[in-house]
Amino acid sequence: MSFIPYAVVWLYSWLLWLLEPVLLTAEMVLALNCVMHLSHGCVEKIEEDEDQAWKWKVYGAWGNEI
Repeated sequence: MSFIPYAVVWLYSWLLWLLEPVLLTAEMVLALNCVMHLSHGCVEKIEEDEDQAWKWKVYGAWGNEI
């Protein structure tokens, strides 16, 4: 015997059925936001390292001539 009335279970399942597209959309937006944030941080790190990239290019060019 269940202690939860059938109407409450039906209402809960109906509510989940209605909210599923909203929750999936919110999950997708949050995942995309996370990916965009992480890739933006990677781009900033690459741009910071680009200031010192000339050193490695010079070392590489001299290393090939030796």
